[in-house]
Amino acid sequence: MVHSASSKFITLLVILGLLSAGGGAVSAAPSLAVGLQSSQGYQSAWTFGTASIGEYDPSLAVLHAYADGSVLYGKVPVFSGTGRFMEIGLLSRNGTIVWKRSGAIFNVHTQGEKLVVHDSAPGFDHRVDRFLTIRPKDGAVLGTFNTQSKLGLDYIDDTNVSIDDAGRIYIVNGASLYAVSASGSLLWKKTSEIPADWSSDAIFAPPVQGPDGHLYAWTGCYASQMCSMIGDDQYRILSFDVQGKLLWSAQFENSTDALNFQDDRVVVGNSFSDMFAAFSTVDGKKLWSYQAASGPWNMVETETDPFGWTFIDAVDSNDYGGAYTRYVTALDEKGAKRWQLKLGETQYRVSGYSADGKFLFVEGDNAMYTVSRSDGKVTSRRANYQPASKSAASLGLVSGPNVKWSEHQFTAFDRFYRSANATPDDQSWVYKAAPSTANWAPVGNVTFTAPPYALWMTAPNYDIIVWTSSQIRVFRPSISPVSVLLNGSPVVLTQPAIVTNGVTLIPLRGLMEKAGVKLEWNPATAAITLTKGSSKIRLTVGSKTAVVNGKAKALEVAPQVRNGTTMVPLRMILETLNAAVTWDVATQTVDIRTEQ
Repeated sequence: MVHSASSKFITLLVILGLLSAGGGAVSAAPSLAVGLQSSQGYQSAWTFGTASIGEYDPSLAVLHAYADGSVLYGKVPVFSGTGRFMEIGLLSRNGTIVWKRSGAIFNVHTQGEKLVVHDSAPGFDHRVDRFLTIRPKDGAVLGTFNTQSKLGLDYIDDTNVSIDDAGRIYIVNGASLYAVSASGSLLWKKTSEIPADWSSDAIFAPPVQGPDGHLYAWTGCYASQMCSMIGDDQYRILSFDVQGKLLWSAQFENSTDALNFQDDRVVVGNSFSDMFAAFSTVDGKKLWSYQAASGPWNMVETETDPFGWTFIDAVDSNDYGGAYTRYVTALDEKGAKRWQLKLGETQYRVSGYSADGKFLFVEGDNAMYTVSRSDGKVTSRRANYQPASKSAASLGLVSGPNVKWSEHQFTAFDRFYRSANATPDDQSWVYKAAPSTANWAPVGNVTFTAPPYALWMTAPNYDIIVWTSSQIRVFRPSISPVSVLLNGSPVVLTQPAIVTNGVTLIPLRGLMEKAGVKLEWNPATAAITLTKGSSKIRLTVGSKTAVVNGKAKALEVAPQVRNGTTMVPLRMILETLNAAVTWDVATQTVDIRTEQ
């Protein structure tokens, strides 16, 4: 699926990467290295780059992480007038360069296993925008075209492009939205009701592919002197299928960078009118709307949680004096305001929630807050940046930048000064990252040192990737964990499901009870009996033979006990439940479907 702000995300990584190098003008410094202090369930896998960077050397950036452990990297030039990147490439799961490309690269768009590069076509004396569809595993070019010859378009803004999970490319130019193939063939074109000559900027936003596979786009005005001439009914949220058929259209002026999907609804917001709304993804019916207090609000972000609530992070800058107030507003599943939180921080965001859904974790620039989800009351506060001599116990669930906190992974994360008398500007801090699966099952943890502006992410295979402007370092779990969903929802587990010898092993406790399976354990024989309806399966720890409804069946891997939890092959669970399974390679997630 398309990440609605994928290009903006990469822009953010580039900016922060330059900050870690002081904008590129930093003399060689050992403090740019990433060091390992301690780990549990993790080990150092590889390091790419050097421990320092020269004044005019390019900065490193991690652009994407794949489920097989490989990493897409970019090199950012000090002077970026000719392109955002001067080189991109793929590092193998062992940290060696598989392939690389160089040139004036404007942007890189990733979606699952799809990779599209937007650069300048060679051989011209002026900029000619080119798109290349590349196979990530070996760098092979699967399709290429330049927009001048194929579409008659020049100078495509690098943020006005998105791709979908089939590799189709969507390009916005003024009031027009183009859908093209990897070779540049025009699949379909849409034109906004807003006249094209009113704005030289994009009127369409690049479409976002929702969980249902449909495309969602919106129209907006970015030429302020013309916006007053546009009627409210001309601003639209639109849903298309991938063939370009309009499914529905609803009036709303969306100004957020992203759409938030929640079951069968999409949540949108407008920071100019302070209006937020939810629309049905089935027919576009408005389910609720929320009018915030008069602002103006800006820097608005919205998050949705698995329990049906929406959280608005916004800045009220009504005084125009440079000072502003940060708010978090909680709306329930019907769009009703339940509470509003003002903490006095200059910036913060809702970054996680507890497994039982009772508490939120709000990350501020100075502290992490535990907040009651029901009434918004702060139950605890802990400084974000405290001396490393203090306890490094993680608090809260803060997602890595590659995943949303409401989806497939969680990572508890802490930063500490290196010593009690250090400051946030010191060149080496202590960090601790502790990933968990979507089931809140801990994978392990790593404590490492890095500069204060180091970036990090948890990869789909649960690698912890840390990078500075001169170095990328990867820490890898000693197991191969996966997340488990039951009918689309995560089940709380104390031990993660794992893949061993190509076979997925699932913990019994927690999952089977949730699925209505009766469990019997015989400690004398280490046998487990699973019963549901007329199905009865008997397994024995350490034995590759199972008895299914009285008949012996061979297993590829025997049931085993890990950390006090009995793990059994996924195939046996499917037979017990008469269930089907879907496997999402990109997120390393298994979804067991008993609702046929």
